[in-house]
Amino acid sequence: MYKSIPGWITEEDEVAGGELKNLTQIMGSYFDELFNQIENLPKLKDLVYPSSSALTGAVKPYPFSKRLLSSQGLNVPDLFVDASILEQFSSRDEKVKFEDKIYNIKNLIYHNIYNNLFSIYK
Repeated sequence: MYKSIPGWITEEDEVAGGELKNLTQIMGSYFDELFNQIENLPKLKDLVYPSSSALTGAVKPYPFSKRLLSSQGLNVPDLFVDASILEQFSSRDEKVKFEDKIYNIKNLIYHNIYNNLFSIYK
């Protein structure tokens, strides 16, 4: 992007401190992120089966998995509503430290239900 700007503007920018170069870097980074989001938008409702090791790996369930269920007409209750503040934010209780955050486990459960929703309705 920076190379497509007219030369007289980039020359003035180099003298002035290079703020235009920083701005075009930020814009380019945002456009890359936007391109990836637009490219993956049609894949949001694809059935993906993350394993239980997905919680510790790079693949995590979507944070909006409950909304996937409600968009298909299945109203599900909130899970783990009686979890204490310590369990929710520190991922532990008085005696045991959990392997993952409660919201990741909750979204994995919702996502597994979404993956099997056809069989559930059948």
